[in-house]
Amino acid sequence: MARKQIARTTLTSLLVSGLVATAMTSWARSPMDEMPHGPGMMAPKEMGPRMPADPEAWKERMAERQAAKLDRLEVLLQLTEAQKPAWQAFRKEWQALHEKRFEAHRAKQDAFQETDKVLERLKLRETMLQEMIEDARKERQIVESFYDQLTDAQKRIFDQEFMPKRGEHRKPKHR
Repeated sequence: MARKQIARTTLTSLLVSGLVATAMTSWARSPMDEMPHGPGMMAPKEMGPRMPADPEAWKERMAERQAAKLDRLEVLLQLTEAQKPAWQAFRKEWQALHEKRFEAHRAKQDAFQETDKVLERLKLRETMLQEMIEDARKERQIVESFYDQLTDAQKRIFDQEFMPKRGEHRKPKHR
């Protein structure tokens, strides 16, 4: 009799546990389960404050951040009067390249979203990557032309501040 009671209690607790687990699983479903673009990928509208809906607002925000970064770098470098024309040329070219890149990237992203064919999206992606490589070459050329004007101490600051390694954004080592 005691065995039957233990078996019945065990079976009942297993059934209740299973029902509770099933209910919790269906209640706590991930929103990613119902996304048409697949798990692990976020649709642009779900990216939140990272990417405003208004492309002009995004462009303005990025330009402000870039200008602030360059302003800070200019102060840290303590440029001489002889170096300032090279700095101004560098800054102008750098900002123009990034503005052009933003416009081109935005156009490609729009085209990417509008096409239903995977091969067309892959071709667009390939084109974007090739353009990024070309822009990286242009960036290097822009930096090289200015970098040669710097003293060794200024180069160390530029190396640490302009394009910091991952995780070194807030570590001023040059002071």
